[in-house]
Amino acid sequence: AVAVLGAGFANQTEVKATEVKAAGQSAPKGTNVSADLYNSLWDENKTLREKQEEYITKIQNEETKNKE
Repeated sequence: AVAVLGAGFANQTEVKATEVKAAGQSAPKGTNVSADLYNSLWDENKTLREKQEEYITKIQNEETKNKE
């Protein structure tokens, strides 16, 4: 149940963040982060979230196998 909740939270956060990047394409105003660093961190975050989703799916599949 915790993994499912975590996956839902990650999806909501990702959608929200995607909207911010699409609107601005750079660091939010008032920050001291360069656009290149911001975009690099954005891409790294996206990759890590995708890996997290894969791991959550694998864990859920293993839990299902163990119940059978």
